[in-house]
Amino acid sequence: MGSRMYPLVFKCPTTGINVITDISIREGDESQLAHMVFGIACPCCETVHQFSGDKSRKTRRTAA
Repeated sequence: MGSRMYPLVFKCPTTGINVITDISIREGDESQLAHMVFGIACPCCETVHQFSGDKSRKTRRTAA
């Protein structure tokens, strides 16, 4: 039985655009995110932001 993986999504504090990262987490491991901090180079404003894991969101995949 495989665990579903999903990318972390953060909101850029400069532009307000949702940034989908290449950092993935397994479904069920969300409790560990509260203790993680990520330094991510934002593709929309080209600034490195520090994001707290508990501020991330799940992406929703819709059927095509």
